Amino acid sequence: MTRITTTVLVMVILMNGAATMMDVSGLSDDLNVEMETGVSDSVDQTVENLRNAFNPNISGVESLISLSLAALGVFQTVIEGVLAAPTMLINIFGGSQVVETVIVALFAPMYVISTLELIAISLGNETV
Repeated sequence: MTRITTTVLVMVILMNGAATMMDVSGLSDDLNVEMETGVSDSVDQTVENLRNAFNPNISGVESLISLSLAALGVFQTVIEGVLAAPTMLINIFGGSQVVETVIVALFAPMYVISTLELIAISLGNETV
């Protein structure tokens, strides 16, 4: 039988994946939904940084610094992808302080449970 924590983890992954795919693929623009999660812009910026890092006209030190900055950009993009669903919902529902507080209050326990479940899975434990 599937544990509820595993179900929450899968639900968080699917929600964030759906929000990210809608943003990156342009589906939200086609549906005229203002749900900008910021992932698409981060992906574009990271790709541009990686292209600059492999420029043959720069020195080795500049290339190393560019690769380090590109790696940080990849990390930032992953974090924005992980937070895509709450960001999308905040943007869809107006972004007021009350809406933001409610959405954060709903998503915070799910992220804590998901983090604990990922740690349990990585350690090979059966229960959280």
